Formats: sequence, C-alpha cells, structure tokens
Amino acid sequence: MNQMALPDLNSLKNMATLVFPERYHRVKFTEASAGRLATAEANRYYLDLAHAMTNLSRENLVGPWTLSEENADSGSLNAAASLQAHPSLPLSIVTITRNDTHVERMEERTQAFIDGILDLAQCLERPTELIIVEWNPPDDRPRMAQAFRFPKKHDYVSIRVVTVPSDVHQKFNMGSTLPLYQMIGKNVGIRRARGRMIAVTNIDVLFSKALFSQMSDETLAAGYHYRSDRWDVDRSILDLQSPAERAAAAPDLCLNINTIHGTLPPSKDDLTAPQFLEGPFIPLLHIMACGDFQMLHRDDWARVRGYPELDAFSMHLDSLFAIQCHYAGLMEHIFPRHFSHYHIDHTLGSQVKDGSYFTQEKHELKHVSLNTLVAVADSLRNTEKAIAFNGTDWGMPFRALQDERLTLGAWDCDSLAYAAPASSGNRLSACAIDLVKLEEWSGAYIAPATKDVLQMAATFIRTASAQRPLYIWGAGGRGLTLAASLFECNVQVVAFVDGAQASGFTGSLHGIPVIAGRDFLNNMLTPAPFIVIASMHALQIEEGLRSEGLIEGEDYIIAV
Repeated sequence: MNQMALPDLNSLKNMATLVFPERYHRVKFTEASAGRLATAEANRYYLDLAHAMTNLSRENLVGPWTLSEENADSGSLNAAASLQAHPSLPLSIVTITRNDTHVERMEERTQAFIDGILDLAQCLERPTELIIVEWNPPDDRPRMAQAFRFPKKHDYVSIRVVTVPSDVHQKFNMGSTLPLYQMIGKNVGIRRARGRMIAVTNIDVLFSKALFSQMSDETLAAGYHYRSDRWDVDRSILDLQSPAERAAAAPDLCLNINTIHGTLPPSKDDLTAPQFLEGPFIPLLHIMACGDFQMLHRDDWARVRGYPELDAFSMHLDSLFAIQCHYAGLMEHIFPRHFSHYHIDHTLGSQVKDGSYFTQEKHELKHVSLNTLVAVADSLRNTEKAIAFNGTDWGMPFRALQDERLTLGAWDCDSLAYAAPASSGNRLSACAIDLVKLEEWSGAYIAPATKDVLQMAATFIRTASAQRPLYIWGAGGRGLTLAASLFECNVQVVAFVDGAQASGFTGSLHGIPVIAGRDFLNNMLTPAPFIVIASMHALQIEEGLRSEGLIEGEDYIIAV
C-alpha cells in the first residue's frame, strides 16, 4: 500500500469524529495513529466522510417540536399554581424515587443520600430545601415518610415529599412496565421548589463538601447550566456508618470519573483526559452521566420548561435537555474536578438496541435514541433557534398533589400554600410531541447520510484490519450498534469481547459469540486479531491492550 502526504492533523481528527455518527463523536486519535492510518485509501475515505453529512440539504426537515407564537413565553416558576421563591433560600435539591427494591441496598442508599445533605448543610450553615418526589408508591411497602429517618426540625434543611399517586402513573403508556417516570417527576419537584438555584439529582448520589459549598453559594448567577464530574464509587461505601466517614472514603473507592472528555480511570497521578473531539453535530457539552447533577437558576428552569416530558424511559433525556439548554443560550459551567458528586455503583439493565432498553425484569422500554440526539443537535445548530419541548403546563402545576413537609428548617416559616391556578389543566405530559414522532423525524433527518457514512466507516475498518479477524470489544448497546452497521456493509465480526464476564464464560449475541476479556487476552489467535473498542470503558480497555503490547492504529482503534 503506497503512502501519500498526510492531511492536516486537525482535519483528520474532525473526519474521525464522523466514523460512527450515532455516538457522541468522541474518538481518541493521536499523532501516531494519524500517521499510521493516513494511507492513500484511509486518507481518501476520511476526506469523503468529512463532507458526507455537512453538505446535506435540510431546509425541509424542521423538528417536530416547533411551537406556536402564542405559546412562546415560558413565564416563571412563580406563576400561578406554583410556590413563590423564598427570599432566604439559596438552594433547592430535587430528586425522585419510590420505596421499592429496583436496585441493591435501596434503603441504605436513600438514607445515606438524606443524611449527607443534612450533614453538609449543617456543616456549611447553608439553608437548603430537599424535595423528594415519591412517584407511584408501591401498595405493599411503607411510604417514604415512614420508611426513612427524617428529623422533625433542622437548623438549615427543610425536607418535603411530593407524591404522584399510582392512579396518575397508570395513565401513562408504559405505566404497567415502567414504575417511575424520572424526568417528569423531577419536573414536578422543580415546579414546586422555592430556592433561587435548583439542583436535580438522584437518590444514589452523595455530594462532596466542595461541590455543596458551590451549589449554595449566593453569588451563582442565572444564565448558566451548572455541571459537575460524577465519580462512580464502590457500593461498599454503604458499609460506613456516618456521612463524614463516607465523604472521607469516597475518593479512594472511586471506580471511574465521568468527565466532558469521557469516562476515565481514577488515576491519582494523572487525571488529564484525552483530547475531546467536538463533532460537527453534538456540541462540546458535559453530557456524560449528566442526569445525576444538573443545576439551573429557577428562572432558567422556567425559560426552558424543564426536562422534555416524553412518555418514555429516561435514558438520554438528560443529554437532550443539555443540548436544549445550550441552544437556549445557557452557558455550560463545569465545576472543577474536586467539586465532585459521588454515584454509588449498582447493577444495570442492558441496552438491546438503539432506542430500546431491557430492565433486570426483562421489560423492554423505549427511549430517545442516540441518533435522535445527533439529529436534534444538528437541526438546532442549523436553525439557530431555541426550542421548548414542553408547554407551559410542564411539571403538573394544575394537579393538586400531596405535599408533606417532614423536616422543618429554622429558616422556613412559610405555609405551603399554592397560588390558585389561572386556568385549569389536567394533561399528564406537557410535551408537545411523542417519542414515535420524534424518532420518525430523526430517522428521516439523518437517513440521507447514514448509509454513505456507514459504508465509508466499514471500508475504513476493513482497510485497517486487512485480512485479520475482526473483534468488537464491547457487548453492550454500542457494540451491538456497531456490529449491526458493519453487518449491513458486509464486514464480518468474529466475536464480541466482554470484559465484565468471568473467565470461562461462553455466550452469544444475535448469533455472534461472546468471549470473556481475560480469555481473549490469554488466547491470542494467529493471525493476530484487529479490535474495535466500542465501550464506555474504552480507556481502561485500551490500557489492558497496550499492556499486552498491542498498538493503536495497527492492532486496535477506539470508536465510542
């Protein structure tokens, strides 16, 4: 194969982001690998690929979220059917849960979350409101108020539980299989919050002292989407008895750090991330595990009308919201790395295909696909218009929901009297579109380029791997999506490699064998395999491959 002059490295990087458009356009691409891969063929395919989508005409593909002019004003959280802002309250924290067993050690996680906030607010002397939305409470288990320890009074924290009853939940399309609508429930809490800043999180999260201090800082301004790196910590942290012990141990129990650059190993010596490549469609935003911490000024929550209230599983709705905030003119502010929040790890369900997810109970749930994120972001980039997926009745403001104050903070002497609604409204969801229409639109939006892009990507992988057997390291949704795309382009995948499986594991996915990571490394074949890494743990996988003497660009590439 004859070598030719290398293209400009920055151009080559930009081209690489287009290899797998259904992902977030994060491709680790180094000077060395650029040189190795810049053969005549790869150079030509990359150059073609770089223009495949940017030259498309999209004038007739306006998103289905377009709102009428009379519905353009989002108003304020202080509007009718909401509580007024409290003048002495810098921070409200909103979460959603139900007292069930959907995750290991659920009761311990929830109590650790509550105790952590009580302890931090006391330590820092910061008035704080915690709103727990109890969605669809199970009939056979105690309610939140009875199941967990809540002090009657606290110097700085007021805790409220807002209940969305089962009869409301069952009216949703997936009410029989999805026990909780995470984002709609969070909107319920946001609409009823009284703090100047409103942070949204989950009950398996612990805040660092540094982050909590910033969250409740009265100098924080409107006009920003505030983000923090999520540190995934081992669930053994629940064995510790006090908030102080958990806070001290959390950094040492870290498994991964989710940053704007991707998911990184918790190296104490070098936390420098690989260079992030901003794709031409997804803007440079911190959308890694973003649903565990997103904070806005109360006026900005009103401006964007909360999370999109799609009748769907919550996967990717947090990222969709981040993209929506970006094009609404909110600047993303990422707190420094030590201003972290800690996520207690747990067993996951599994993604079975783009836009579909299996719970541990084997229920298939529909959600926003990765292709839709790409299509929405690219459409907004082209139209340069802010959008709101929801109407002004987002967060169920006209429903009289039970709102019980379990802990009374010393600053809190207000009654929970809601303003009378200016008009009646009883819609379940305020979203102007449904998931089916959104997915149909996104498919049509990217269809003209998808086939050409995948063909060129497959040709590139075929060229890079030459006559060597091709393996995909990653047996989750990313690996499956990649395998399906390569199959359509007549590129054969020998097997998936799954690093999470124990040695000796044998299995298959859609007829393709699955090999345990350790077995794969211990039994390298001849000729040597070519590996495409398609996993959220790409950097850790790469470390293992490099320790075995494999070279990026010659023996493997990363496409995540």
